[in-house]
Amino acid sequence: MSSRRERFVERIAERFGEDLKKRRLSRFFAVGLLAAALQTALLWAFVEFGGLYYLLASVVSIEITIVTQYFANNAWTFRDRSHDGRRSLLGGLVRTNIVRGSAIPIQTGLLFLFVQFGGLMYIVANAGAIGLSGFYRYAGSYRHRAWSDSNSGSRDRTLGRRTWLSRAESRAAGVPSTSEQAVP
Repeated sequence: MSSRRERFVERIAERFGEDLKKRRLSRFFAVGLLAAALQTALLWAFVEFGGLYYLLASVVSIEITIVTQYFANNAWTFRDRSHDGRRSLLGGLVRTNIVRGSAIPIQTGLLFLFVQFGGLMYIVANAGAIGLSGFYRYAGSYRHRAWSDSNSGSRDRTLGRRTWLSRAESRAAGVPSTSEQAVP
């Protein structure tokens, strides 16, 4: 009887987890699109009105959007496991800056190549550089998991730190829960 109930709970957890992952991915994508638009607008404003060289303007606009994306994703995309304490929030921001900031040379390098050797206008070249470097940033963010349950000071606001969902996901993946792991 309990095994049938466990399978039922696991199926619900899998379905809930899939929906949650889809919603998070679509929100992550929406935040990314808005950040790309913001970055392009900042780049244009810094070059055209601020008189900055387009590569320097690119670095500044990328950094601004990294910070903006972090706060938007923290408040909306990963709201259920967001950083809520000052220390946790700042720690997550630093880690995100390290991961996403590592893409700045890639994106700026692509921008340079597209402008200098591709003959593209810097605004058009920036769109291509954002798109191509976006794969690297997504992979880095995914591996980094800035909003994972393992962050100190972060918590799942809806169901608690170790939820029945994460336990069911762990069981489905064959990972023993902390209570099932042997203590040396």
